[in-house]
Amino acid sequence: MLPRPTVRLIACTEHDYPLFAELFAHLETGDEPPPRERFIADLLAESRILVATGPDGQQQPAGYLYSQVLDGVGYVRQIVLVPAQRGRGLARAALLLLAGELRAAGCTRWCLNVRPDNTPAVALYTSLGMRREYGSVALRLAWSAAAALPPPAEPHQSELLAPMHDAAVEAGFGLLPGQLAGARAAGRVLCAVRDEGGAAVAVAVFDPHFPGAFPFRARRPALAQPLLAALRSHARPGDPEVHLVVEGDDPLAEHLLGAGAVVKLRFDHYGGALPATEPVAP
Repeated sequence: MLPRPTVRLIACTEHDYPLFAELFAHLETGDEPPPRERFIADLLAESRILVATGPDGQQQPAGYLYSQVLDGVGYVRQIVLVPAQRGRGLARAALLLLAGELRAAGCTRWCLNVRPDNTPAVALYTSLGMRREYGSVALRLAWSAAAALPPPAEPHQSELLAPMHDAAVEAGFGLLPGQLAGARAAGRVLCAVRDEGGAAVAVAVFDPHFPGAFPFRARRPALAQPLLAALRSHARPGDPEVHLVVEGDDPLAEHLLGAGAVVKLRFDHYGGALPATEPVAP
């Protein structure tokens, strides 16, 4: 029997940026890695390096893990291994370590996104008790195409989302508790569209530096137009396009594709209860 893989999670430092940038390409999102200053500002505090111990006792970086603790939910944003370290069970060992940390932080569930064609990863997450909850698509849309979208027929008003409305919007749009507060703390722009009765009918979290919106949610596809117009007012002047992630909403995705959006990536969202102990592999 092969020895159980040994892995530790240690805090990232700014000196780990070269490893992060090298491994980021293995996510196969089609995006360039964030520049060093954005890595330090946005990801550093919640990222860890996976350090593996080999049969000879030597320790070496084996990958990185970026995760967030929300209100009762741990969100595994990225986990990437050095290619030569794959197939040793290190990802499983690292995730089980993370699960223990999440339980200690008061979480009872965790979630992540994965490409449906990443068969080994899907098998790993399923063995850890996660199940597919919905499919998502990452899109690229020119601002000029967004401006050409027809406005909705009903009256509406765009605004920056105030913190006092976070809980109601999260519940109404199926977002994770604490997701909006976490995005605001990270410097994101939170935009909402309200109908004439004052109800939120569309919401997006916008990062002008990317530039992109995730999540991007609307009650009806036509409401994408005022939501995109609200985001555009916060975009950098020189950016020709915006990146959008549409989660579990095929009509909205088709509406944007019909307007000229281009598919960058399709992926699935998995979630489940945190394992109390290491599950038995199937």
